[in-house]
Amino acid sequence: MTPIRILQICHGYDPPFLDVGNQFTRIFRGDGYEVTTLYLSGEPSEAVRQATVADRVIFLGLPPESLKGLKLGVIVALKRLLQTEKYELVICHRYKAIYLAGLCRLFAGDFIWVGVVHDFGVFAGAMRRAFLRLFGRGLNLLGVSRAVCADLAASCPEMRARIFPQPNSVDVAVLQAGQLERAEARRRLALDPQACIFGTAGRLHPVKDQETLLRAFAAVAGRLPGARVAIMGAGRLDGRLRELAETLGIADRVDFLGQVPGGPKYFKAFDVFVLPSVREPFGMVLIEAMAAGIPVISSRSGGAGDVVGDTGLLFDPGDAAGLGDCLLQAFAWPPAEVARLTAAADRRLRENFSQEAFTRNFFAQPFMTDAARTWPGRPTPPGLPADPTP
Repeated sequence: MTPIRILQICHGYDPPFLDVGNQFTRIFRGDGYEVTTLYLSGEPSEAVRQATVADRVIFLGLPPESLKGLKLGVIVALKRLLQTEKYELVICHRYKAIYLAGLCRLFAGDFIWVGVVHDFGVFAGAMRRAFLRLFGRGLNLLGVSRAVCADLAASCPEMRARIFPQPNSVDVAVLQAGQLERAEARRRLALDPQACIFGTAGRLHPVKDQETLLRAFAAVAGRLPGARVAIMGAGRLDGRLRELAETLGIADRVDFLGQVPGGPKYFKAFDVFVLPSVREPFGMVLIEAMAAGIPVISSRSGGAGDVVGDTGLLFDPGDAAGLGDCLLQAFAWPPAEVARLTAAADRRLRENFSQEAFTRNFFAQPFMTDAARTWPGRPTPPGLPADPTP
């Protein structure tokens, strides 16, 4: 049987995109599929090749800045690959990959064309909207959350019927197997072994809004005896946040952990995970915290509220008073309430954000249910009836 050939085009392999690409290629594990992952930018790397879940890995090795503009040489190389390999499905991450595949589709035959949108505002610009009007026929757009899908529909109303949610996922078993237990995680991070710790993780950037967490904690710190804040991450706001902690009088109760490689494996060090972002397309870090078995507090920004649902506490973005109330409520949780919330979060994680859920959701997309039924005798995708063709 000739395998179904699939091409995945990634802008690059910098975090988190290597892992995000692997989410898609794991969909096609097993006989009957052959997956190629192509990285537009980034030097060829044997470590990346080994970490990429694909039958074949191609590095174009282009400097990121070289991808601006039309880039006829890249288009010719990609067109030649598409014509030679005759892929049946092409999955494109971020705008440049969508753009290149769209132009090549004019000359390289027909294939199922899927663009994955990971952020807000990707098609807000007039030139990008014009590209969709001229070349977007047949494009299916996947947003990583309902919020991203709504943003796409607002920018490109003519595409509304071909915009679908495809939430991110984690391999729950692999993630949980790598997590350190609470005492060991605290020892390695040099955190107080007895304190109640409200932890957060992410780059130190205005959109992550660690400032609101510091202001919220400072406002209620007198009612949180022994509690601390731990901030995992690095970025341009490091000095400013440290100064703010001093100004607020809480510097002796805030631990700046810096960039921690393999951060999620340390999440059990936290009693509660807090995501204060003001702009969060999805909230990958939330499902990593849920997998660690710790309760979460999150802003309602973007897709974050959909991730948490009713398994944690939510507050409005930038609302320090609202977040302060959440900190007080979480501090007072009895063990039974913590157990109830973490059990509910684990169920929500497995039902909605596991690799299995990701695979079911992808094959249930309208463009895939139609395509799979034109592949007689091929492997039956999860969630679909077996092919009746003899």
